Amino acid sequence: MFISGQKTPLVIRKVHEGGFKDTVFAKKENYSFQFPVKKHVLLEFICGGLDARRTAFNTDILDSLKTIPFFDLVA
Repeated sequence: MFISGQKTPLVIRKVHEGGFKDTVFAKKENYSFQFPVKKHVLLEFICGGLDARRTAFNTDILDSLKTIPFFDLVA
């Protein structure tokens, strides 16, 4: 990510329902995340000098489904 002409590192943090955190220091533009079924997960996008952006996922699905259906997040 570029802020004022300088490349600024992007931190992506996955916060699990129980408080466990996975942190990725983004070095590329595309990432894949696996989310556990029947859980609540929060993604935080943190870039120095900017407000953090948060997106919450609720992965409660029907018992008949074994995986979460794929969807593309496109800006």
